[in-house]
Formats: sequence, structure tokens, C-alpha cells
Amino acid sequence: FGSRLLSTASKQGATPPCTSGIAAMAIRAQYESSNEVGVFARLTPTYCLLGQGGPEKFYQIFEAELGGKVPVIRCTLGGQRIVGRITTGNSKGLLVPEDTSDQEMELLRSQLPETVKLAKLPDRLSALGNCIACNDSVALIHTDLDEASVEVIKETLEVETFRATIASMPLCGSYCVITNNGGMVHPRTSQADLEELAALLQLPLTAGTVNRGGELIGAGIVANDTTVFVGSDTTGTEIGVIENIFRIQGCTAFSSTLAGMQSTLMQPVPSYRRAPPRCSRGAGAEPLCFRFCPGVWPGVGVRPGGRWAPGRFPSGRETSALCAVLRGVLCLGARRSVTACGDGIEKK
Repeated sequence: FGSRLLSTASKQGATPPCTSGIAAMAIRAQYESSNEVGVFARLTPTYCLLGQGGPEKFYQIFEAELGGKVPVIRCTLGGQRIVGRITTGNSKGLLVPEDTSDQEMELLRSQLPETVKLAKLPDRLSALGNCIACNDSVALIHTDLDEASVEVIKETLEVETFRATIASMPLCGSYCVITNNGGMVHPRTSQADLEELAALLQLPLTAGTVNRGGELIGAGIVANDTTVFVGSDTTGTEIGVIENIFRIQGCTAFSSTLAGMQSTLMQPVPSYRRAPPRCSRGAGAEPLCFRFCPGVWPGVGVRPGGRWAPGRFPSGRETSALCAVLRGVLCLGARRSVTACGDGIEKK
């Protein structure tokens, strides 16, 4: 992921402006037994919607972090609490489905900032959060949204709209999250598509996962320009990638952050200097292959073929530490699972 992030960000030309806010780290949350926090929450720089009827701990996490910064509104829309999937919005506006009741509209209008426009979107594709991904400048929309709906989106959110697909799928909001600082898309997005989207949005993008390998980016991440919430199953390595692409760890030069991405991911990996032991699964087991990330692991000893160099295979204890890292993001990017077999590593 580090190399893909660098390749797309380098084409943008200019570093995005640093937002003035209190830098924070990504915060884990859970709604009842669900890690898909993006289903039950909608967050923008000017407001936050939370689905009513959930556990108090879920609300406390959001209110503790956002209290005093933006209004946190508990609500239902059309009697449903999945507000993250049936709404879309930015700092300038909020779009809700057509079946939202007058009482629900009045509640929203009374608690939203006066500068935020509120409108219903009369379209047969009522899961607006699945169909639209937007920030304050651009909206990626489902290819089947009708022209009347597109006009409402432009007028309410004050954005340019582009019909697009993410990894050949039209549900832009399900497989993409963008803010004014950056964005994350489906892990199977091709390099060509990633570069095209980055140029279109004029933002750094990366392909990634959430909730321990989950591909539903929109369901697992809730983000604005200064704060990110993720599902409680999200690994530390996934959080590191998310914080970097959304610029949550402070206002340092973004180019420096990108340049240090690979070294950041490598830090937990120790230098291995022991002779390779036998794998407990037998002589036929192959060492783990790093062809998806060749030559970027200093101190590990990867030779040009992409395998562990002789004399640098890890011990059992070191294997456990390494697998904890690999199970986060790297094995997901390679579409491989990693097994610690006592005193060695094999490809499964």
C-alpha cells in the first residue's frame, strides 16, 4: 500500500493545505455488536448524525471527541437508524431520502447549523450514503442516478459531480471515503483507476482495508478533516494507513509523511540473524513470499527473488511478532494468509 500511496500522491503537484484543528488519532468504536460504524454515523466538518436507539457507549465515544466542535445529533430517518448509509453530506449541506418524515426534518433543521442546507433527494436509489461519496468540492456518484437528482446534489452540496465506479462497482459511497485531505478506496482498485481518481479529485488516495481486512470502506470509516472513527476490529497497521492518508496525526508537511510511509510500516519488523529452522509442517512448506513488496524491508534480508535470504529466518518468538504485523495489512494486500508454525513461517 505504501508504494501505491506514493505513486498517486506524487501526481497531485501541490501539498493540500493543512487544516486548523486539534490533531487526533483514529478512534475505535462499535455499535451494539457491529463494527460497521459508518452504517450508523455520518460525520462532516460542521455536524455529526448518529442513529437513535443505540448503545450509550457508542454515543459517548462520539460526544467525548466531538463535543464543542460540531453538533452531535441523534436521529432516525424514515424510521431507520442506519443514518450513515441513507444520507450524504458535507460542510455545506445534507441530503436525506425522500421518505424522511416532516418531524424528522424539523429535528434536523433545529439542530443543524444555519449555514447547512437540508434537502430531500427524490431518487429510487434511496441509500444515498452507498451511492455518493463527497467532500466540500467534489462528489463521486452512482452511474444510475437520474439527472434531476444530480442537480439537487450540485445545488445542496455545492460540488462538482462525477459519475464513477470504484473497483468496477458503482456504489461509490460503500467502497470509498474522501475528506478534504485525502481518501481511501476499495483494496482491489487497479493502479490505473487509482491514478485516475486521484487526478479527478485532486487528492492523495490509497487502496486499503478496515476492520481486519474488510473491503466496505464506507461502512468501516467515519471521517472529517480532523477526526476519524473506525470499527473496533480495525488493526493497528490499518489505523496507521488511515491516519496517514486522512492526515490525522498533525499538520506536518504531507510530502514528508508520504515519504516516511514505508519506513513507518517496517519499524515493527526486527532484524533476523538466526539460521533457518525446520518448519514443523514438513519439508514441503515454502517460506512466505514478499513478491508484492520486493526490496522494501531493510534488515529482513529479502533477496531479488522475493524470499527470505539464507540465515535470516526468524525464531518462534520473532515469528509471532512478525505475524501480528503481517495479519494487519500486508498479507491482505498480497491476498495471502500467514501461518506461524512453531519456529517458521509458511505460505498457506
